[in-house]
Amino acid sequence: MTRDRHGLRGEDEGSALMPLMDVMLSVLAGVMYCLTIAEFGGQIDVYLPGVAAAAPTQPVDNVEVSFDAAGAYYVADRPVERTGLTAALRAAIGVEGRPVVIRGDRAAPFEVSVVLYEAAREAGASHVLVATRDRR
Repeated sequence: MTRDRHGLRGEDEGSALMPLMDVMLSVLAGVMYCLTIAEFGGQIDVYLPGVAAAAPTQPVDNVEVSFDAAGAYYVADRPVERTGLTAALRAAIGVEGRPVVIRGDRAAPFEVSVVLYEAAREAGASHVLVATRDRR
């Protein structure tokens, strides 16, 4: 590094060429890209993944279980006592293992829903769904 009358003059001339080399490499990359596009007739084929609709399946036959604000249980719209809830669910689920859909009243105590979940587990339900309704 050398000094002139204003202080330090700058870095060596070799390091001053680095920005110029960066610009030239960028220009070279752009030219190569444009030549590649021109070689393929101005188009580059892009293959996007396809979407196909699945074959329609038969509707699933669910076991609907519900409870109201008073704590009464219903399996397939038939009233069931708390003591017979597990047996009624086991009979409704059957050997094919139908899914259980639980619907409930918002005003019901939390204990009512816990008893229903426990009865579904004891009955051997492998798929338990909770049906909700939009608040609108």
